[in-house]
Amino acid sequence: MMTGNLSNPRIFATGARSLLRACRFVWILALVSACTTVGTNFDGGALTQFQPGQTTLVEAVQAFTAPPSEIFPQRDGTSYVRWAYKFSVVTDGLYSRKSVTLQFGPDQRLIRLVDSTNLLIEPWLRTKLLTPPQYPEPWQAGGRFGS
Repeated sequence: MMTGNLSNPRIFATGARSLLRACRFVWILALVSACTTVGTNFDGGALTQFQPGQTTLVEAVQAFTAPPSEIFPQRDGTSYVRWAYKFSVVTDGLYSRKSVTLQFGPDQRLIRLVDSTNLLIEPWLRTKLLTPPQYPEPWQAGGRFGS
């Protein structure tokens, strides 16, 4: 024989729904708390717009729509600039990451692509970005060297 709340089906159903709602809430809370991001998401497709010797650091930031994650100044005045983004669901169980490192000259113009991870870069574009710009030697610029 049933006694208490179990004898009244309406009260039992209400209690079960409340328990189900509480379980859903805990499940959603667990999922949301398990998601993490590191860095700012950036548009890797913007690399198609970059021209070694022409694209500036400011233009790169605007094209990627994100600030760089890290900047590594070098003694020769150049800088290695890295954009990185990682999205993780259930800490390192399921994740996506991408990064790109570019070298900029003392004049803040792109020299070359240094490294990339998980970015689809066409072979022709990779070749273009890996090749440093060719600057004319001083004696080829229309005048004599040393004058």
